[in-house]
Formats: sequence, C-alpha cells, structure tokens
Amino acid sequence: MAQAVADIFSKAWSDNATEKRITRRSEPWWNDTCSETLLQYRDDKTPEKWSTFRKATRAAKRKFFDAKIEEIAKTNQCSWDLMEWVKGQKLSPCEAIQYNGQPCHTMPELWDALHNTYNSAADRPCDLLVLNELPDLPAWEWAPFSVLELMETLAACSSLSSPGPQ
Repeated sequence: MAQAVADIFSKAWSDNATEKRITRRSEPWWNDTCSETLLQYRDDKTPEKWSTFRKATRAAKRKFFDAKIEEIAKTNQCSWDLMEWVKGQKLSPCEAIQYNGQPCHTMPELWDALHNTYNSAADRPCDLLVLNELPDLPAWEWAPFSVLELMETLAACSSLSSPGPQ
C-alpha cells in the first residue's frame, strides 16, 4: 500500500515538476519565447537576431507587468500597491533618550530630562564681561538707493498700515 502511494506521488512529481536553472536572466517575466530568441541570437550574432531578441523580451515584460497591474487592480482595487514608497516601511532602529543613565519611557520623564538639560543654568549668575573681549567689527555701509525707491517703500508701508482705502 505504501509503495503504491509512493509511486503515485513519484509519477505526479515527474509529470508536473520542472527543473529550474537559476541564471542571471532568471526574471519572473522571462518566458520560452525569450529563451528561443536568445538561442537564435547566440547561433547567428546578427543585428537582426539581436533586434528580434530585444523585441521578444520587451513584449514579455509588457505582458507580465500588464497582467500584474490587472491582478492588483481586480483583487484589492488599490493601484497604490504598485508603488514601493506607499507600502509599510520598516522603522529604523533607535534607542530611547537617556538622562542620568536611565531611559525616558514616559512623557514626564522625557520632560524632566529635557528641562533639566536645557535649563540647568537658569538660576546661575551670568558674567557679561566676556563680551568685552570680542573685537569691534567695522560697520557695513548701506547700498545706495534712489529717492524714488524710498518713496515707493514709504507708500507701500503706509498703505499696509492704513485701515482702509483713503
């Protein structure tokens, strides 16, 4: 009985299984026509055979991807699934913010960490004499402008500040 079952499985396997040979041309759209035209080109390396091979691969790609688009459009009717950038993205690994060697997992812990970090010198006296050591830089001169430019600017400013038409 076991041998009969094994024979049935063996026959089904040999009838339906195909041996796959992975090559650099192992693409899901590759079909028998592509293989045949490639072999013809390899036998006779003429530009016409190369053109025939290229046309066959373009036709195979178009047929394959048109079928994929139609399948996606019919199954879930969401054409955006074709775009990689709208699919779920893998989040980058990150670490929790740490303060005093402890991770901040709650909002109050995070607030205390940020407050104590950036406001640590709030109550300390500040010595402004350090600014006296900075050299004085020369003053920049104004770019020349005309009286007409000045009048236009003043008119624009007065029209913006007035509450309504005059």
